[in-house]
Amino acid sequence: MGEESSPLRLATRLETRFLVGVTLAPLLLLPRSVSGAAMQEADSLPAAVADSAVIEAADTAGLVDSLIVPSFPLFPEPASAEPGVLARWDLSDLLNTGSLTFGDLIERVPFLTPIRAGFLEGPQAEVFAGSGSAGLRASLDGYQLVPLIGGPLDTHLISLTELQEVRLIREPGGTHAALQTYRRDRPEAYSRIAGGTGDRRANLFRGYLSSQLSSMLFTFSFDRVDTRGDPILGSSRRTVVDASIAHQLPAGLWGQLETRLTSTERDSFPSPRQTDWIVRLRRSFGDEWHADLVAGSSSLTEQQDVPFGQPDSLFPDREASARQLGLRAAYSSGRVTSYGSVRLWDGDGVPNLEPELSLEVALGPAQVFASGQYADWGSFNTAGGYAALQIQLPLGLRAMVEAEEGDRGLYNAVPVRLEEFSRWTAGAELEVGGLTLGGRGGRWHVGPSPSLGQTLDEG
Repeated sequence: MGEESSPLRLATRLETRFLVGVTLAPLLLLPRSVSGAAMQEADSLPAAVADSAVIEAADTAGLVDSLIVPSFPLFPEPASAEPGVLARWDLSDLLNTGSLTFGDLIERVPFLTPIRAGFLEGPQAEVFAGSGSAGLRASLDGYQLVPLIGGPLDTHLISLTELQEVRLIREPGGTHAALQTYRRDRPEAYSRIAGGTGDRRANLFRGYLSSQLSSMLFTFSFDRVDTRGDPILGSSRRTVVDASIAHQLPAGLWGQLETRLTSTERDSFPSPRQTDWIVRLRRSFGDEWHADLVAGSSSLTEQQDVPFGQPDSLFPDREASARQLGLRAAYSSGRVTSYGSVRLWDGDGVPNLEPELSLEVALGPAQVFASGQYADWGSFNTAGGYAALQIQLPLGLRAMVEAEEGDRGLYNAVPVRLEEFSRWTAGAELEVGGLTLGGRGGRWHVGPSPSLGQTLDEG
C-alpha cells in the first residue's frame, strides 16, 4: 500500500501513541525528591516500551502490506498518450458516461462515424475517416475480437460491464480499441449492480463480481438489455456473460482462463450467438519488460431474419469459427514504450499471420509514435505504416503532423479482399483560459470504397 493511510495503519499509530502515553503518565506523578538512580531506572522503562511498540507497529504494517492481493498483471498498450492515443476512458469515466455499450461510448470520438441500423439494440458499425469495414478493430486484454461472419465489428455487442479501461490507439489505416478488464487489488470482494428502464419498454440489468476462491482470482459479469424497439423494426434483446479465473504459477508466471457468451435476438436483423474461450499466460520482468501469450477459440452461429410468409429453408443459419495464438512483448519506461506481437490464425475468413511493431518516444516537448503492420491472407498480403509527431510549444500552443499509407484486409472478404489507404494531416491547438481552439487539414484517400458487410447493408 506504500504510503496509503489505511484505517488499520491509522489504528496502529494511535495504539502506539496510547501505549507510550499510558507508560509515561505515572512518571508525571512522581515526587521531585525521587533519587537520580530511581529516575534513571524509570526513564529506561518508557524507552523500552516505546521501542517494543515501534517494533509491534512495524510488524503490523508488514501484515497490512501482506494483505494486498496479487492481481493478474496488466500488459502495456502500444501507446499511452497523444499523438498515438485518440481517446481514453478509465473506470470512473466508464461508470459516469451513461453508455450502455461500447458503440455508445465511442459515438462522439473524432474521425469515427457511427452507423446504426435500427433502434436501441440494432447493429452498429464505426467508420474511420471514410474507410469501410476495416477501419476499426478491438482486442480484449490481447485477445482480438473479429467479425467472424464478415463486415465490421458490431460495437453494440461489446459490453462495458467488466472493463476497467478503454483506449483508442491509432494504427495504419484505422483505430485499435484496446479493452482492459477490471483488476482487483484488495482482499475484500468487489461488486456492483445496475438496473434501469426507459422508453419503448427498454430494460437494463448488469452486474459485476470480483472475488477470490482459495488462491485463485475469480470474476463474473452479466449484461442484458431488452427493448420493444421501433414499431416497424420490432424488438431486440442482447445478453453478454463473461467469467474468468486466474492463478499465480511458479517463476512469476500468471495464468488465466476466460469465457465469453454473447447472444442476441433481433426481429428485423440476423441474431448472432458467439462463444469465446481464452487462455492467457503472462510474465512481468520488473516494471519495464513484459511477455504475454494469448490463445483462444471463437465460434458463432447467426440466425437469419426470415421474412413473413417465406420458408425457413431459404434462410439457413450461418456458422463460422476461428482460432488465434498471439505472442506479445513490450518494454515500457518513463519515456519509451516499444511493442511487438505476432498472431497466428486458423479459421474462416481470417489471415494466416499478423506481425505488428510500434514505438512511442517522449523527447522533451516532442512526442513521437510510429507503428507498422503486416498480414498474410494466403492469396494476398497487406502492409501499412503510420507515424505521428506532436510538439508542445510555448504559450499553450501544440502542433501535430501525421502520415500513413498501406492497405488493410477485410475479414471474410466482404465484399472485397482489401482496401488501400493514404493519408496525411497537420494542425495546431491553442489552450486559452480552459478553452481549446484548433484546426487541422490534410488529405485522405481510400479505395476501393467497400460496403459495410451483410448485416449493415441488409439494414
